[in-house]
Amino acid sequence: MPPLLPFLLSLGLACQAEPARPADPPVEMVDEALTAFTNSLAEIQQATIADVEANIAALPRSPLLALHDKAAKALVPGTRPPGPLFHEPKDFTPGEAARGRVVRTLVAQDSLEAASARERFKPWENQPPYAARLAWDYGANQALAWAPQLEARGRLFNALNGYPPDADVVVAWLLSQFDFEKKHDAAAAYFAHCYADLNGRVYPEVTLYDAWFSGHGLDMPDVDTIAFAKKLMKDSSYVAPLPADAKRQKLYDAMSKSFDDYRKYRVWIDAAAQLLVNPEADVLRETYEPMRRRLLYLFATEKGDVARIAKRLKEHGTRDKFIDALDTAISADEKADRTIAKFVDARAEERWAIARAAHAALRAHHLLAD
Repeated sequence: MPPLLPFLLSLGLACQAEPARPADPPVEMVDEALTAFTNSLAEIQQATIADVEANIAALPRSPLLALHDKAAKALVPGTRPPGPLFHEPKDFTPGEAARGRVVRTLVAQDSLEAASARERFKPWENQPPYAARLAWDYGANQALAWAPQLEARGRLFNALNGYPPDADVVVAWLLSQFDFEKKHDAAAAYFAHCYADLNGRVYPEVTLYDAWFSGHGLDMPDVDTIAFAKKLMKDSSYVAPLPADAKRQKLYDAMSKSFDDYRKYRVWIDAAAQLLVNPEADVLRETYEPMRRRLLYLFATEKGDVARIAKRLKEHGTRDKFIDALDTAISADEKADRTIAKFVDARAEERWAIARAAHAALRAHHLLAD
């Protein structure tokens, strides 16, 4: 279990002198408690998570919990279509499919091929740091759920890490407020399809977004390439097998630009939602880490107000314009870092309150030692 960040740990340890509260448990003890919970009978798990959530519901409504309450009421998720989503040869390379030259098969998740693809493309780098059963779909402009409810272990995992148990609802609702640019919808829908190799093997755990974002070179099958031409370029002139000519290169260049534009936008907007909930979340790759300070300054100066933050993001229009504007504002404000630190510290206290509410429930069920 990833622990609360070191800053939060040090903050908790600094407060353990208060006599009314047990000392904050070390990370190893929390890990053991989560393992014990996972190995418990179903009825024990349900009773424990009910008490965890009752404890959290009884907390004073901090800005983070007020945000959670608003999101839980406002978000109406749809249902994700069943099964992996991939481009069908019969739809985009019908001639080759009819001759049996293009066939797609799903790769088993426990296969060596699947493990190799996961290692190569690292799909977890595009996944949230909390357990989830729904997520914002940039193509559909809607939160889509793949399960009716998050299992008890996931809810406890979130609470122990200082998130509301249904953190996915909070972030999805924030994204519904922050995702303002619809020109990327078609690219988002396209790159949400599963990655497939030249041999027709489809990898359900890896999307085209994962594969392209990984930085590894990859060969694009004609099925997926022609799907891009038809769906995004509205060009039906490409027919498999694609010859290695200038026209194919034009198509490849268009795909690269479409992905880059979408990636730049999504990284920015994703980070805004994730960092508003947890300013220290490990959700930015090294290249994009400077975005954290800019977003936190925006949050702090707008006092965490979601509507005002959403308005500011939209007003800037692009990530590059946002960067320029925030860098100018930060450089002109000699108190910028103190302003940011105040916001981060306040959110850390709110998250620790959630984690401690979970600790108390675990102690009551004899799953966490005093």
